[in-house]
Amino acid sequence: MDAILITEKLGWHRTSWATKLALNPDINKVYLVDPSRENVDLIRQGLNSKFAGVYDSPEEVFANFNPKLALITMAPLRMPDAIKLCLEKGIHVLVEKPGAVSPDVYKPLVDFANSKKLLLTMALIADTPFINEARKCIQEGILGKIYGINELTTDHQRWRRHADFGWVFNKKEAGGGILAHLACHKVHGFRRIMGEEIVEVTGFADSICKPELSVEDNILLNVRFESGAVGILHAAYWGPGIYQPVETEVIEIKGNEAILDPAVLPTELLNDNGVASQPAFFRIWGEYGTIFADYRTGDFIVDLIQNSKGEKGNIGLPNEKYSIHRENRNLTQKNPLSDPFLTSFIDAIKGNCQPPNSNEDGLKFLQIQQALYDASSTGRTQKLH
Repeated sequence: MDAILITEKLGWHRTSWATKLALNPDINKVYLVDPSRENVDLIRQGLNSKFAGVYDSPEEVFANFNPKLALITMAPLRMPDAIKLCLEKGIHVLVEKPGAVSPDVYKPLVDFANSKKLLLTMALIADTPFINEARKCIQEGILGKIYGINELTTDHQRWRRHADFGWVFNKKEAGGGILAHLACHKVHGFRRIMGEEIVEVTGFADSICKPELSVEDNILLNVRFESGAVGILHAAYWGPGIYQPVETEVIEIKGNEAILDPAVLPTELLNDNGVASQPAFFRIWGEYGTIFADYRTGDFIVDLIQNSKGEKGNIGLPNEKYSIHRENRNLTQKNPLSDPFLTSFIDAIKGNCQPPNSNEDGLKFLQIQQALYDASSTGRTQKLH
């Protein structure tokens, strides 16, 4: 099938999407729409022999060709018009996050896509070894009742080079900051891991590191799931460059559970240039133990607790002795060029499988994002329906 790639200067991951399109055997030709012309050489190189010319507008492509797939990566303020145009032409759309500046703008697009039985898939990535393994553990019940999940993710590279990123740090064009462009994947991952919807949101979103930015560079997102379990996500555009390793022992007491967690707080790993990598990890705690996953080291540590009688979890008896069974299922991330997301999207167009995300998944993220902004500005918990 043929594809149309609609982008502009600073469109997210435009060159990597070009490479992934080129590597997919189902894609024959890719028509590039880029009025800025600033990305053409890099994208042409990525597309290689599948590059089928550069055009000023999607209309110019549609007047002469019949692509079956549209991949759109632009400023969120400008994406909805391009999405609508492609859907009106009967084309399935893969759109970079966050797709629009607000859920009110995005919802009519989802409704229209559904009415036409077209895919409108937002590139929220949750098909990772860590998320899949965590979901498997929960489904198998090894942690018992799930009490909650928490995650930390940061990105100091864009924050330090904010002058180079144009619309990315402009609220009107971007719709949001760290939440819209990085933590969106983590919010989607929360829903995928837990297998249930978020029903309440509270927290903070603000520009703390660089107050002059019009988008948030820090968020603390607190959520409640349908089951009553809670989630905490801290995401930020910060990173001093080098972090000192800190070893600690933490006693976590959650509900009727007491867990000795001797895990080392995540230490920064330096790259070849002596710059610290970005801290990114999550922890799940449940009735019988915890899971700790570190994206940088590949550690996926399962700690299961039992008392001297072999009973799982914390029985709550005074002076009870507990032991922890620890298993590290060390996992590795997939090669970025081996892209299951794009492959699944194309297979779904062909009718071979379900798409990697539903049309509603992108809308649900935007609703959660808006709920956090509302909670932060009003100080009130927001309920989602």
